[in-house]
Amino acid sequence: NQSAGYCAADSCDSAVRTTSPSVHAGLERRDPGVMHLLFGLCFLPLLSATLPPTRPSQNFKIEELGDEETARDGVRGDVRKRQAQAIDFQECAAPNNRTGHCRHLEDCLIPEYTEKYRENIKHFCVIDVKNALYAGVCCPDDSASKTLSTRQILSRESPIDSRIVNSAQSNLAQSNLCGSNGKKTDRINAGEANYNDWPWMVALMQYKKFKRSWVHFCGAVLITETHVISAAHCFNTLKWQDIMVRIGAYNFKKANEFPYTDYKVRAAKIHEDYDKATNENDLIILSLERPVKFNKMVRPVCLPSPRSEDVTTLVNQTAVVAGWGATSFGGPASSTLLEVSVPIWEHEFCKGQLTQVIHDTTVCASAYEGGRDACQGDSGGPLFFQRPDGRWTSIGVVSWGVGCAAKGKPGVYTRLTSYLPWIAQAQKEMGAFTS
Repeated sequence: NQSAGYCAADSCDSAVRTTSPSVHAGLERRDPGVMHLLFGLCFLPLLSATLPPTRPSQNFKIEELGDEETARDGVRGDVRKRQAQAIDFQECAAPNNRTGHCRHLEDCLIPEYTEKYRENIKHFCVIDVKNALYAGVCCPDDSASKTLSTRQILSRESPIDSRIVNSAQSNLAQSNLCGSNGKKTDRINAGEANYNDWPWMVALMQYKKFKRSWVHFCGAVLITETHVISAAHCFNTLKWQDIMVRIGAYNFKKANEFPYTDYKVRAAKIHEDYDKATNENDLIILSLERPVKFNKMVRPVCLPSPRSEDVTTLVNQTAVVAGWGATSFGGPASSTLLEVSVPIWEHEFCKGQLTQVIHDTTVCASAYEGGRDACQGDSGGPLFFQRPDGRWTSIGVVSWGVGCAAKGKPGVYTRLTSYLPWIAQAQKEMGAFTS
């Protein structure tokens, strides 16, 4: 068996699994047919249809500039042929008691939002365009930014300004840091990852009295200095108040050589429509007790734009899954972070390979021939994809699967583009961190 995200096809059981503690070829995911999820990814989905489209501070869509598809008007097209225009939406109350209009964040890059995000989160608003929700901020009518849009129209060859990418997230994903580590897709091992390859990887830990120690049970991914997302099924039998969030971890048995930091959780939100029986909406967001200090070993992953990283455009592209899960179905968890590359499956084809219901809010990925997959213990961890600019974007959360790394049996992940507004709204409901 090979570690780091995959197991030999002949060693993988075909039983339905919920991915829990390991990322390797063979990471197990749970099958909706099996009413039981093996703890893994706790990710949070969003129910955009229920969000009032014009209410300030409701969900917003986290959109990245520079993609070839602009989500602003919900229409796919060649950005190079589009004209950059700043658009005013509904009236709202701007910072410092000024009147203003809701705008896309990249069209209102004033200090109140670029430098003092947390203090002004209450001035975020929701933009509804053709039933698509977008992140917005209340831009003062007297702002200099009203006269000139800072939105950039970028082609594939255009340089991407790190201050603009992920601008709708601003501090939410520390746009100058998110998804950057220098590693290339063609350098992915099917086994142990290199130290510091994936600085956004998070381990969820529970205390085992009989071992008198904290033990890994699921994965997660860092998306901001105070938020991680994981799989809701990881908390089917656990309370979030009883866990630790371990950030910066690599090898649990060599803490002196590879230091990490544990954080308590101050708030959490499981998707309202999470279904334990089918694993639909298998998402959770956790708010940390204190902010994480970003450095070379710790930084957030980028979140996708709703259109540019839509899985329909990524079919057969290579993604990566990582975690501390098992390397074979029912096997022991790994103490060292594992990684494996997996192709993204066409959704209808995926549906035809499994007898369980495959929701449109999921994405399927694993080696078609078997041998590379997520497995038990990898649940809640991210499925991430490298953009043309080199940054890594999380497009899924490990949810379930049939056995681990079995031929023709893909791993099933919660599709993040389906839940961006929900994630943003959940962050807002939990409130900005205050020391």
